[in-house]
Amino acid sequence: MCRNTRSYLQKYHQRSNSGSGFAADRKIRGLNVAQRMGDRIDNALFCTGVWHNIFHMSMS
Repeated sequence: MCRNTRSYLQKYHQRSNSGSGFAADRKIRGLNVAQRMGDRIDNALFCTGVWHNIFHMSMS
């Protein structure tokens, strides 16, 4: 990032726009968009579990 800030920011904004589009699709389709790659499935399940635990810890 420090060496080539402009290139980094261009890639960052592409990912950000892609993520925004994906989030909009998930909202329209009821949050049931399946992951396709194994590592992404594992990551999605892990993040869901962490979010679940954090949410329930804050409720206690």
